[in-house]
Amino acid sequence: MATIALATNLVTYLTEVMHFDVANSANQITNYMGTSYILSILIAFLADMFIGRPKSVLISACFEIVGLGLLAIQARSSKLKPPPCNLFDPTAHCTKVGGRDAVILFGGLYLVAIGSSGIKASLPSHGADQFEEKDPKEARQMSSFFNWFLLSGNIGSVASLTLIVWIQDNKGWDWAFGISSIGMVVGALLFISGLPRYRVQVIQKSNPLIAIIQVWISTYCKN
Repeated sequence: MATIALATNLVTYLTEVMHFDVANSANQITNYMGTSYILSILIAFLADMFIGRPKSVLISACFEIVGLGLLAIQARSSKLKPPPCNLFDPTAHCTKVGGRDAVILFGGLYLVAIGSSGIKASLPSHGADQFEEKDPKEARQMSSFFNWFLLSGNIGSVASLTLIVWIQDNKGWDWAFGISSIGMVVGALLFISGLPRYRVQVIQKSNPLIAIIQVWISTYCKN
């Protein structure tokens, strides 16, 4: 939810609050979203090979909570962002974010990107681990689980595109980031509460990505 809300309104935040020009703001959102999706591949590999999916989900949630917390603190404090200025006023001399404030901004953004990529990579697979495909009853339950999983994701997307964006525009960015961070904390606590009952798969020490790379290498060597 936080990732979609950020992606939807990030250009506005970067231009109106951090005083980037529109082209630079659009480039930043491209980098942010690209990082979020590309890292999903790497984190899925790490989860399968080394740390396991439940740990991957929890670590990723911590990254996202910290990132949203940093963004909320920065949005709240006038000392951590440029002074208000109308970037579209040709007579105004707006100061773009830089130095320590830029570190906080991009640190928060990319912590959120890392966290969201880890959750996207590990949470659906962890959900599938709770069911035995060879058992007809559990196979049906797995199908139902993914239906509800996708429905809840879509509901979260709608909430982020309406409620969170409305809060950003009308109550302030600090409120929006803070509420998103609290939502992530609640989600992480709910996930932790189920740890004693989860079926945790043994770390596979293998990954489909490795198999694909091996096929490519083998094909290249034969040619």
